[in-house]
Amino acid sequence: MPKYFSRVKTIRGKTADRLFKIEVGKYQDTVLSRNSVYPIFIIKNKSFKFQRKLSNRDFYFISKQFYIACQSGLDILRTIELLIEQSDNNLKEIFEGIYKKIQSGSNLSEAFEDTKRFPNFFINMIRVGELSGNLEETFRMLSDYYFRQYTIIKSIRQATAYPKLVFILTLTILILIFNKIIPMFANIILQFNKEQIPLATQIIINTSNFIRERQKLILFSLLLLIFIASFYKKIDLLKKTKDLLYIKLPILKKINILNTSVQFTSILWMLTRSGVPIIKGIDILVDIIENRFIKERLKEIVLKLQMGVSLSESVREVEFLPRMLVNVLRTSEEAGTLEKTLKNMSEYYYLELDEYIKRVLIYVEPVLILSLAVFIGFIVMALMLPIFKIYRSII
Repeated sequence: MPKYFSRVKTIRGKTADRLFKIEVGKYQDTVLSRNSVYPIFIIKNKSFKFQRKLSNRDFYFISKQFYIACQSGLDILRTIELLIEQSDNNLKEIFEGIYKKIQSGSNLSEAFEDTKRFPNFFINMIRVGELSGNLEETFRMLSDYYFRQYTIIKSIRQATAYPKLVFILTLTILILIFNKIIPMFANIILQFNKEQIPLATQIIINTSNFIRERQKLILFSLLLLIFIASFYKKIDLLKKTKDLLYIKLPILKKINILNTSVQFTSILWMLTRSGVPIIKGIDILVDIIENRFIKERLKEIVLKLQMGVSLSESVREVEFLPRMLVNVLRTSEEAGTLEKTLKNMSEYYYLELDEYIKRVLIYVEPVLILSLAVFIGFIVMALMLPIFKIYRSII
């Protein structure tokens, strides 16, 4: 029952604000009159709910549950009932909406689409499964795909967690050094040897003075940067810069190329296996890829395919796909084994990406520790050098 905000007038002539749970219509006046009030105006009270964006883990959970249900012979409605019982509030609300849609006569793909929470790829795969009568196989492929995507993102987050922690600790240590320790040494150094301070020591002292004098400004700037970074997806320039860095910086570029290869081969294999044409498959892939520069190159592939160019020739000039993949695609097109090749290459690039992330993680940790040690060592030497000179002059 909807809630309505009413500014009402009582029989004694006073006005008051009240919140009523009533249905606007023939019962509205009755409910209000029983409360001895007469409405001046009524506004529907709109409640805003935060909706968590569904992750690859959610898509894996949903597709896996549907695959198990189809394999066990459960009907769709009973499957959704079980999902409603074991899901959190966010997913529970989605499944309840899907359940009502199917009860009203909609098919499964339409029910998922009406939620506005699922990607086009997910919906199109279910639609293809319904048309082919093989939903079980469709949900199996979807669960495998989203499990891989979930593990890839998890590995990337694990690889970046340590650098983030080191950065925060380094920042904390530097704030302590520049605010507390350096001023103590600076007073001693300036008292005894003000005119012959080494350049490195002067840089450290000046930096410390700058930070101490502008603490509030620096703190405000950091908070502002964090705030802007949290909304980077809504700021086109920041999102464009992030996408550009992902395809230009060496390590990120390699990860991006391998991940794009996994998505390219996995999705095309799933769609071609389900009977979807290559052009339509890449068109769906464009919606899944988030990087705008890769999107543009994939759109070029679609245009070339529409002109009658083969898949291997269309992807030849795309720098975000490995040369080996292009050569293998050409061979498979000539041999007529494109579907099998896409499946094998998706497994190969998934393992290659996982192995590369592990190698990066092995080298990142010692490099960060060494960099931190060199930086702290430079500060210590810059502070101790004039103190040694003072000591030598005394003795």
